[in-house]
Amino acid sequence: MQNLVGILGGLVLVGGAAHKDHNPRRKNLIFAVGNALMFAYSVLGFIDGGSFLFVLLQIMVNLSSLCMLLNIPDQIDTPLVSLTGLALAIYAGVYYYSPSTLLFITGLILLSLGFSLDYKKSLKNILLILGSILMAYFAWLMQDMIFLGLNSFFALFSFKHLLTKKS
Repeated sequence: MQNLVGILGGLVLVGGAAHKDHNPRRKNLIFAVGNALMFAYSVLGFIDGGSFLFVLLQIMVNLSSLCMLLNIPDQIDTPLVSLTGLALAIYAGVYYYSPSTLLFITGLILLSLGFSLDYKKSLKNILLILGSILMAYFAWLMQDMIFLGLNSFFALFSFKHLLTKKS
């Protein structure tokens, strides 16, 4: 059941990212559904003995998704998502410290900063690329192939956007 939820969530997110929908509200709704499924996947994984750090990641990603869905102004969502990512990273460092946790913390901070920036900025894509690469490596260390695939896809997707968007 857990893998089915993760695969479905990943497919919804990849489909939403790849779809050329010009309606931001509809695209944000697709991401919200995919991120909710990935949150469920991370909780089910933790219950099954997986890393709680993926739950922390999904809390930050879902907050960012909710801010986009509700069209919260950048003056509010940028500090909110950034500070939430920082708080979750500090929590991870205090309660789950290990060398691999440093990868997670760095990736989480980079992703939270990337998610909080205006989508047209090159820096956003650079932060998302680096954060996704670190999260993919962390997922590989944790042997979570669904998060590995999803973060690898988003690193490549962000790289494509970096090359095609003007800053």
